[in-house]
Amino acid sequence: MDSESTVRWVDLTAGQQCVLLNVVEQSYLFDVLNECARGQDWPDRLPEVPRLARIVQDFVDRGLVELTKDSGEPGQPPVDIPVGQVHEVLSDPANWWSPEGVRPFALAPTEDGLAVYRSTRSPGRNVSQQ
Repeated sequence: MDSESTVRWVDLTAGQQCVLLNVVEQSYLFDVLNECARGQDWPDRLPEVPRLARIVQDFVDRGLVELTKDSGEPGQPPVDIPVGQVHEVLSDPANWWSPEGVRPFALAPTEDGLAVYRSTRSPGRNVSQQ
């Protein structure tokens, strides 16, 4: 990342910090919704998908996050979702949660995303939900 696009942990909103923490843990979209959305149960959290999708899309655009999909083949690594398809995947609430518990899409940090998390976050600062 160049100096003009440097992202610092302390400048992220609580919602962005929550998402990035989940990305660092290589979570599924399902987990991000569970951890970062308001609401008591899944139907209550689904209206939060557009807000979370904007955060994830912004992180993808900044080169901090990659979106992947399970390959569907046992023992095979996940498949990267092309940047041009990320918006479509993120904007569909069914990709974040389904009654069947299907969780095909996951988030992984890039080296730049890891750097934001590791080197610029404040020690002892608690990541809270927005």
